[in-house]
Amino acid sequence: QSFVEREGHACVAQQWTEDGYRLGRWVTKQRARRGTLDPKRRTRLEALAGWTWNAREAAWEEAYACLKAFIEREGHARVPAQWAEDDGYRLGIWVNAQRTRFRRGTLEPDRQARLEAIPGWTWNPPRGPRPGAHSLEPGTPTTGKTWRAPRGRRIR
Repeated sequence: QSFVEREGHACVAQQWTEDGYRLGRWVTKQRARRGTLDPKRRTRLEALAGWTWNAREAAWEEAYACLKAFIEREGHARVPAQWAEDDGYRLGIWVNAQRTRFRRGTLEPDRQARLEAIPGWTWNPPRGPRPGAHSLEPGTPTTGKTWRAPRGRRIR
């Protein structure tokens, strides 16, 4: 409860320890025991802000929403490989991971279909600058975007 109140979500990393207690491990066990948990415990967990029984699915949905916001804001779906959002989320790495899963045949069909439905999405983007992008000469101001470390989230 205190983690959720402080962080604003219930996506606890599996390795997370809180005051010496292995909170991440406990959360993982609760999710695994979903079908056998006492109904009162299930209800209490489900009442937590941001609680989900499937953390991987929730992480994918969050990243997908981030991609859609990027496209809305930037006007294209060519996310640079090292792109990080203002909150530090490494969207470029997530996009590349989806393309890698597609090439390996391990991307779920529904996720593949959702990505393919995005205007401008491609599984094999051309290398180099996006058409119409400005090249930066020495001394040219940048957009201020930098690569940032994530805030405890794994890229899936």
